[in-house]
Amino acid sequence: MGIFFIMIGLCMNNIYLMICGPGESGKDEVAGMLQTLLPQIGYKKPTSWYAIDPFFAEVEQGLWTTEALRNQGHCELDAIGLYPGQFKTKTEFYEARRIYRWIWGHWVGYYNNTSPDKIRLYRDAIEAGERVFVGLRKVVEYDSFRNHYPTFSIWIQRDCMKPDCTQQYGSEKCDFIIQNNGTVVELRQKVKLLVDFMRGELFKDLRTRIGNILDGIKC
Repeated sequence: MGIFFIMIGLCMNNIYLMICGPGESGKDEVAGMLQTLLPQIGYKKPTSWYAIDPFFAEVEQGLWTTEALRNQGHCELDAIGLYPGQFKTKTEFYEARRIYRWIWGHWVGYYNNTSPDKIRLYRDAIEAGERVFVGLRKVVEYDSFRNHYPTFSIWIQRDCMKPDCTQQYGSEKCDFIIQNNGTVVELRQKVKLLVDFMRGELFKDLRTRIGNILDGIKC
């Protein structure tokens, strides 16, 4: 079994995993389950974790207050700004991100747009050794990531959710869909089925590669 998991790990080293879906659909939970069942994927932190330092620094500079947002032309009711000194620590700032979901999504889009490929935050995460990405709400980010890196994407579907204005695409863009409308136990069973599928496909792909290599060896 040891060599089997080593081979899976070698395959996963060439693939980035994307976990997509609207807020509160269960993306972080699925990422954690995948890490437990298939640690070779190398999941470390939620993608939003890599936004903490640059975003918090700009908040402390007063760049994301309500007034600043209105000056940018954002008058939505959800556009409640963040203020210097509002959060005592970066941990407190990060834990409040769901309360300020709109502004976090807006900041990620702004930050990504500062690079030509529109995926600056995700490249930051890759440089930190991340291989699993939770989120990618905007179409341009999703498409650019897939154009630049080999990926496998999973959509987490949870019905009866409130509309998420930060989510710009649906399940049609993803490779695999997990229905999350039951219990945590049921969700874990579905994730295990996905892992079994991934193992089978990756192992099959590896056998094909090895076969091609052996066929090319001349005695």
